[in-house]
Amino acid sequence: MKFIFLMILTCLMSNAFGKELLILEAPAKSTHARIQSQFKINKELGRAWVVLKKYERKGRGHSSYRTENIQVPGLSFEPETQSILLENESQIIECAKVKTKTIIFPINFIKKTGNCEIDYRFVKKPVDDGYEIRNKTFLQVYLNI
Repeated sequence: MKFIFLMILTCLMSNAFGKELLILEAPAKSTHARIQSQFKINKELGRAWVVLKKYERKGRGHSSYRTENIQVPGLSFEPETQSILLENESQIIECAKVKTKTIIFPINFIKKTGNCEIDYRFVKKPVDDGYEIRNKTFLQVYLNI
């Protein structure tokens, strides 16, 4: 009986922690940037991707932002179900649904399901430039499933 309980607990724990998929690693100018992310789609082509906005302070109240589109292998848009799906290791995960709201005219918006969270962190890595090794800061963006 204890063995069965431990097996069930092990299965639940392995699913609870999920996986991190590294979807972007890029040099970062500072670790004080604020990052926002969202899913975007092209309904006609059945494509989906992640849009990353990086906000950086430029001093004295001035800030700027850069937008970057990230293609994620296995991420697509399914028109029949209006879903953004991630196909990964023989499983299909629903990351978001496209909803329509009508005020004056219909507006589509993307609602995340919570199955595919986008997370980021700044890491320092040694980089050899051919003359010396220096620690550089990188932004790493993960899709947690």
